[in-house]
Amino acid sequence: MNKAPCSVGFLIDRGQLGGNPSVVIGKTFYRIALLFFGGVDDLEALAYGRRMAEHPNISFTLVRFKHERVHTEKGEINPEHELIREYTISAARSKEKNQYREETVKDGSETTQIIRSMEDGFDLVIVGCHHDPESPLLLGLMDADWVECPELGVIGDILAATDFTFSVLVVQQQPPTSTCSRSVQSLVFPASFDDGGDCPPPHSTNPISSDESKRCPV
Repeated sequence: MNKAPCSVGFLIDRGQLGGNPSVVIGKTFYRIALLFFGGVDDLEALAYGRRMAEHPNISFTLVRFKHERVHTEKGEINPEHELIREYTISAARSKEKNQYREETVKDGSETTQIIRSMEDGFDLVIVGCHHDPESPLLLGLMDADWVECPELGVIGDILAATDFTFSVLVVQQQPPTSTCSRSVQSLVFPASFDDGGDCPPPHSTNPISSDESKRCPV
């Protein structure tokens, strides 16, 4: 995983991905949620999720977790905030097909409670793999002895190891040491794409050439 040439997704298929006829013919939505805690993996997951949200039969919800004592300074420039702002603007135009919501928590226990409350509301949940080990949003979860799949990250492990009914997609952004590295900046501002990378940003509409696909499998 540390040497992956590009971004990687772990899929835990709990039978929700086989194709519901009602979804195919447009009678119901396939419901996807993205849990956002911050960091490059969550940004990669959001960039990928925004492409899913464009499908007419998909209902996409971005759930951003915030700590009760953390506030953004007015005028502060943050790439994460910029990407989320872009999503909220597009979601507002989707006539409630796509949504954004914030959950304020004080520790990992409350974070877990919020996730459990979502069980019946979605068919697929997306989350980034790695998060800040010092994040108060995950307090009490990072050092747990019961982690069974550390390669999925602490939240991915929780979603994989419990009896949730929805499917799970865990996303890891390509490591910075790979041959086609991307930065957080490139996820938000495609025009300033990394100088050393051969891969287009995940939300780019430009096709990947056959030569590029050999270096950067998707």
